[in-house]
Amino acid sequence: MYDEASLLSRLEKLNRASRTTFAAVCAERLWPILLRYGHTTGIAAVERQKLSDSLEDLWRAISGDEVTLQELSSDHAGEVPEEEWADQLAYGENLSAAVTYAVRAWVRDSAQDAAWAAYQCYEAADFAAQRITPPKGDNRDEDERVLFESDVVQTAVLAMERDLSTLEQMSLSPRQIRERAQAEGAKWCSSFP
Repeated sequence: MYDEASLLSRLEKLNRASRTTFAAVCAERLWPILLRYGHTTGIAAVERQKLSDSLEDLWRAISGDEVTLQELSSDHAGEVPEEEWADQLAYGENLSAAVTYAVRAWVRDSAQDAAWAAYQCYEAADFAAQRITPPKGDNRDEDERVLFESDVVQTAVLAMERDLSTLEQMSLSPRQIRERAQAEGAKWCSSFP
């Protein structure tokens, strides 16, 4: 099952730039949701631009540029009336929260915020898995096991493990990790229902 405590312990051992890189690549993996679902994510064009600008500024900060980052509000989908609910709103909320937590990981130098950014990827994958194979409801533990073992969840979990291991070993630059996350995120998000 998803082990946030272990993830947090590992993130606490990384420096600010590495833990923020991890959080930012989690947001990058979710970014293709906007391309796939567009307006149904509940993220208006102004908010999309704000999230995009914040993510770009974050990458510049990680690279050592002098950037002033402001903490973001995580309520980017709040303008969508409830009667217009679409399942993609959940994905949009995960994306906006991931960007928010990634920025906070830098601003606060926070391993916990980096872990919460990662949880957004896991939560989006879990939601997608529930839509692909709805839980039967007879046995909660069995339902959770089936969801965790689904392809969409395992893709997310394995990608996060690989990104974290890469940062621990410092075997790729932040730019290379970002490019990998963008490419893999596009393929992963295309499997969402």
